[in-house]
Amino acid sequence: NNPKIEKATVDGHDRVVLLDDDDIVGYPNGLAIDYEETRLYWADGKFKRIVSCDLHGHSVKIVQTSIQHPFGLSLLEGWLFWTDWGENSIMTMNKHGEYKQTILSQL
Repeated sequence: NNPKIEKATVDGHDRVVLLDDDDIVGYPNGLAIDYEETRLYWADGKFKRIVSCDLHGHSVKIVQTSIQHPFGLSLLEGWLFWTDWGENSIMTMNKHGEYKQTILSQL
């Protein structure tokens, strides 16, 4: 079981592995693309963090590590939103990892 993040054409052809390093990608649960900064963000349930890279799989940045169990992830107007299964909540922060807060809890 080698977790990885890939890209492909809409019909599933021309698959390309972006990331397959076991130290970077554990359980990539949610993915979101930042078209303005051409970056891919993902929630990683194994490493309990949110990470980003450029759209070629380079320039990896750990955005946030103090997360219990991130799952779904969305990006809207510079803000990341994710569900946290460990805290039973919906969380948010800006895409640079600042101003983390809980939006809904006890879900």
